[in-house]
Amino acid sequence: MPPSATATESVPNGTHAEVDGDNAEQHAGIAAALSNGSLPPLFDHPIDDYRPLKIVCIGGGISGILAAIRFPQRLKNIELVIYEKNAEVGGTWFENRYPGVRCDIPSASYQYTFESNTQWSEYYASGPEIQRYLLKVADKYGVRKYMRFRHQFKGAAWDAARGKWDFTIEDLDSGNTFADSADIYISATGILNTWQWPKIDGFWDYKGKVVHSANWDQSVTWDDKDVAVIGAGTLLSAFLPAGLAALCSAEGDDAVRHLATHLLRKLLTS
Repeated sequence: MPPSATATESVPNGTHAEVDGDNAEQHAGIAAALSNGSLPPLFDHPIDDYRPLKIVCIGGGISGILAAIRFPQRLKNIELVIYEKNAEVGGTWFENRYPGVRCDIPSASYQYTFESNTQWSEYYASGPEIQRYLLKVADKYGVRKYMRFRHQFKGAAWDAARGKWDFTIEDLDSGNTFADSADIYISATGILNTWQWPKIDGFWDYKGKVVHSANWDQSVTWDDKDVAVIGAGTLLSAFLPAGLAALCSAEGDDAVRHLATHLLRKLLTS
């Protein structure tokens, strides 16, 4: 058949369609596949008739807040549930409260592109200031209606036969565990909030106050105390100077920060 010629092809519903000669063989193969049931069925419904989808997101931090804003804006016919183990949004900025906590990325870059904050007080924003920003965004966009606070993710498994994710969730207030399922699973938990105490022989024989930087007790004061710090990671450069600075008046703040930095160098190089 010449390339410019056309052919008439029968399709399963008894109608006919004209196809280009070069594609006649391909169209015939598709028609045959539809006839013998080897292709998925064609559905007769409007193109904008979206099937319902349930989405479960784990984590209500900066990524979970974004999911609660953008998913309902961009996706149709969805049910969105966000499980968050804490009592409020914020994730790592809700949890981390140690002295001197702050972001190591410039403030103007650490924000949502659609919700710019022009009033950052510092080049590298402190943790409390970032948390206030996230709370403001959460309030503005009403994200909490999708959140289930004090609910901790315990596990998930994919059921291929049903095409569903099955979840195990613990209600931290009641202690009850229950199951949930969804079409789509989003993990927004981050990697910085699964902390552990150091495994040191005799560690729990110590009778004084023990505090972990990842679960800081804000009632702790540094005055008139001997303080021992275990670990020399990046957090040490934040809370050691901040803790020492808290011991002095505002007039001596710079001097104490200088002293703290000097002590820190000695600790890290000794």
